[in-house]
Amino acid sequence: MKSLIVGAYGQDAIILCDLLRLDPKNEIFGIARNNSKYLASYDEVKIIKEPLSESISDILYEYEPDVVYYLAAAHSSSDDCNISSLEDEMYDVNFKTVKIILGIIDKSFKNMRFCFAGSSQMFTKGNKEIYIDESSPFSPRTYYGLTKTLSTNLINFYREEKGLHCNTCIFFNHESIYRKEIFLTRKITKYVAKLKLKIDHGEMLEIKSINAYADWSSAKDVVNGYMQASQNCAQGNFVIASGISTSVKNILDFSFQYVGKKWEDHVVYNDSKVSPALIGNSSKLKKISGWEQKETIYDVLKEMIENDVSEFRNKTNA
Repeated sequence: MKSLIVGAYGQDAIILCDLLRLDPKNEIFGIARNNSKYLASYDEVKIIKEPLSESISDILYEYEPDVVYYLAAAHSSSDDCNISSLEDEMYDVNFKTVKIILGIIDKSFKNMRFCFAGSSQMFTKGNKEIYIDESSPFSPRTYYGLTKTLSTNLINFYREEKGLHCNTCIFFNHESIYRKEIFLTRKITKYVAKLKLKIDHGEMLEIKSINAYADWSSAKDVVNGYMQASQNCAQGNFVIASGISTSVKNILDFSFQYVGKKWEDHVVYNDSKVSPALIGNSSKLKKISGWEQKETIYDVLKEMIENDVSEFRNKTNA
């Protein structure tokens, strides 16, 4: 089995590689625009560092993978103030390259599977909790969500009208020790790790809203579901989520209590208005593949904090 991972540098690609490496028969290839200190040490993974949209055609014809996992994504964090500057990159990575790949598969590789990582940003939050499944209508309110929706609609067309083995997995918030610091959970776990080690911050932790709710999952669970969904492309798209609404305040409570502190003494926030969550319904994936969650978001936070403590301690002792 040949697997091609497009976007082989983020947390999901690292976890996916770990799962694929369990089968010694898997040949794993990854396209990466950035270095990954984790994947660089994997002898079983061949990393191809090429401009994505310019080289994807040559790569597909050279390696002829059985399955393409499309994890590449151009996006912004909630702290980015100039999102418009990223729109061209979002269009190229989140849609244009997907379009190129599907066209090549349709022309030359009818049996190749293609599994795209979608996003909960393809939908819009409301003034109450909204449950999302595979039949929920798209209503993106971000450019990132719009480009993900464009790709998903195109994938639906190629699967339903042309019979390709392609689908979209709709990811909600998912965390792991590989999460980058631009994301809220990692900012929090790194902050409390420093508190535990009595490393001076020099400043308070700034949070936009403590009463924003989201559907948070373990990235290991989500990627495991993603891999199972790739084996069921003909069954259409899949939502992969915890189905549980968790607030930023819940995250703060657990994380600071874990190191014996009160978040109220260390956090400043701009807004306490309640912002309800989009909640994913993964019943379809569970029914078809038997997928189930093994970790809660609190299990993941504990692992992230312990990992950050270990990293800071090693740096201090170096």
